[in-house]
Amino acid sequence: MITQNIDIKSSQLLTMTPRLQQAIKLLQMSNQEVALYVTEQLQENPLLMQAEESGVFTSDLPLSDSGLEGDRDEYSDRDSLIYDIRGSDSEFPHKEIQSTVDLRDYLLQQLAICISDPVEYKIGEYFIYNINENGYLDVDLDEVSESFNVSVSKILETLNKLQKFDPPGIFARNLAECFSLQLREKQLLRPEMERLLTHLNLLLSEPLAKVAKAADVTVDYCRILLDQLKTLNPRPIDQFSFAPLEMMIPDVYVYRHGNEWSVSLNTDVLPDILVNSNYFNDLQKHLSSKGDREYLNAKKSHANWLIQALHQRSTSILKVAAEIIAYQKDFLEQGISHLKPLTLHQIAETLGMHESTVSRITTAKYIATPRGVFDFKFFFSAAVGQKSIISIDNENVTAARSIQSRIESLIQKESRMSPLSDDSIVVLLENEGIVVARRTVAKYRKLLSIPSSVERRRFYEINNQTLRHYPNISAEGP
Repeated sequence: MITQNIDIKSSQLLTMTPRLQQAIKLLQMSNQEVALYVTEQLQENPLLMQAEESGVFTSDLPLSDSGLEGDRDEYSDRDSLIYDIRGSDSEFPHKEIQSTVDLRDYLLQQLAICISDPVEYKIGEYFIYNINENGYLDVDLDEVSESFNVSVSKILETLNKLQKFDPPGIFARNLAECFSLQLREKQLLRPEMERLLTHLNLLLSEPLAKVAKAADVTVDYCRILLDQLKTLNPRPIDQFSFAPLEMMIPDVYVYRHGNEWSVSLNTDVLPDILVNSNYFNDLQKHLSSKGDREYLNAKKSHANWLIQALHQRSTSILKVAAEIIAYQKDFLEQGISHLKPLTLHQIAETLGMHESTVSRITTAKYIATPRGVFDFKFFFSAAVGQKSIISIDNENVTAARSIQSRIESLIQKESRMSPLSDDSIVVLLENEGIVVARRTVAKYRKLLSIPSSVERRRFYEINNQTLRHYPNISAEGP
């Protein structure tokens, strides 16, 4: 028999009040976002006042974002050069749909798959975040070497690997290198083209005959080479979305005093706000209605809360920064190879915070150190010495590896009489609901050490013995 009973139970619930929600949002806001929010509150709340005007931020520390802006005049010259080479109304011969894929995310996925050395991974991550709006790398390699405390040859070795990433031409340091990388990808970089690229600047001011002479080719052949350049993309990031990074203004400074390290907040970043008590007292004397007094008290209460919330935010950032620096001081003293494994959970456990709180605190925050300005997240990684360091979305990495596995499987099952071309693989993957570009298929195939369809056909025609040189291709098949 069904009966109904009324029971009284006691339980504890955490209610997310609007102020608590806003305090949580403040934790993960960047400096610029907080400054904008405070400015809005100063306009809306008559009881809030700015204690003093914030000064312009300056620092003697070596900023690691020195390559973000680049030389605008140089790129104006590059643009002019492209129009001189291609003609103002010419178009790329290959037209593709504009992608909504973020370039940095795309490069980070390739980095996680292609780079196994932990030091090279961190260098690569740094380079990815220092690409400018044209896809060029504007950093001084000597400064990077000093900042990471590794040799310039190691930096160059890493850069050479990154320059093989898709899209072709990415991470070039100038227009000539951008073209060179794309030609090498197409296996069209011949000695005469290399000589022409060396004198590419002459195209802006000198007649074609002089350009041809400098490249040691005939004028007619020089025209042929220039026609090849017209097929290249001077801005390799065109097919990707790319949002400029915000200026990396440090939230925290790190200083060394003898053998000890100390941290301090950058107090110049945010406006210092106060409650205008005199104005509040004056208004109280002249307000007679209950509604006006309630409005005034509510504004004062919100002003006090905002000041307290900003103070709590600053205190939390300082605590987390101090703990990170205490843990990673070997990196500051000896370089990237001494970066220790560190997780958000470790910091949270040490400070008695929730891991999600530490995650919010370390979002869009920067630390200025003698080695440069770094994102808080930079200090969280797998151990140096392990096979890899992966700090991007694991689902994206897994998806990329899954696609590689599928490509390998398709090639293993291909007909020996008619090997699958990269275009054919693209179609087969699309039929399975996997949409990838032909260049991506080619890139993954090379990562698997699988030769092209033309090369595979030749191997199949010889004998199965040759296939053993390529362990990723099964010697058995249709």
